[in-house]
Amino acid sequence: MSTKGSPAWQIIQAVSGTYCAVFATIAYFFPRTSQAASGQSMPIAQTVISPWLIGGLIALGLSVSVPAVLSVLKGEGGKAKRSGVATPEAQRVVFARVLGDCGYLLRSYRKLQFDFPAETRYPLNPDSWPNFNPPATWTYVQVRLCCLSSAFDLFIEMTRAMLDKVAFTDYIELFNVIDNIPKKIITIADLLRDLEQLDALLKKQIDALGERK
Repeated sequence: MSTKGSPAWQIIQAVSGTYCAVFATIAYFFPRTSQAASGQSMPIAQTVISPWLIGGLIALGLSVSVPAVLSVLKGEGGKAKRSGVATPEAQRVVFARVLGDCGYLLRSYRKLQFDFPAETRYPLNPDSWPNFNPPATWTYVQVRLCCLSSAFDLFIEMTRAMLDKVAFTDYIELFNVIDNIPKKIITIADLLRDLEQLDALLKKQIDALGERK
């Protein structure tokens, strides 16, 4: 099925865009304040609304990027089906796309671990941030952990689908960990180690494809 112009993706993009616009407008024109620990007032728009807004932005970005990548893969798919293997160009597109997302997660989690080691010990554990209902005041670290956890889940699903599309079967420790260990007990040290392993593997594959030219 073609992803270009797909009504489903167009609906997702429209809903995501409207979602972000509405929350951004509310945050800008109707800021509410709460009392911070220091006694100073701080906008609730930066605490309660931020997780929803950032989640909407992630959904909007994926609704644009995923169809684009799948469209490229479909273009290369005819060649791959005829030859029985994925073409180097299709592999290069997939590896580069996954590497970019992996790099983003690595940089984000590294910074959080460096700045807030105690609060980020279990970065995928839902207990590391407040419930959405009833609304609660969120700290910066809680907002980042919640949003990164959602981005990580989407990254795993998309990466598996895209690597499968180009028949890449090398062992990836990150997938093994996610499949066999409860997310609540995965430490940030383990997560960074496995993301670094995937990052190094993808760079190696891209370098190897470059040498084939």
